[in-house]
Amino acid sequence: MEFVKDFQQDIIADMELITGVDLSKKSLPKIVAKEIELKKRNILKKKWLYQCFEISKQAFYKRLRTQEVKQINHKKLIIMVQGYRKKVGMRT
Repeated sequence: MEFVKDFQQDIIADMELITGVDLSKKSLPKIVAKEIELKKRNILKKKWLYQCFEISKQAFYKRLRTQEVKQINHKKLIIMVQGYRKKVGMRT
């Protein structure tokens, strides 16, 4: 029974995050609404992400760092190309 209750609360929390409407506060008892609110907060935590994808904490942060470095390098490349185009022109 506990699994079914948790599953239902997870679905409600996901739906509230997607739609942006807090239905649990209006239509459910306060205790249940509070549990769902806690689940919504836990969904957004990084720990939940790497547990969800079944990867280690170290692998998660390594991948996160790699993505950040790629974004930084991409921005630097765009700035360099724009500077080059200003100097040389668009026809190169």
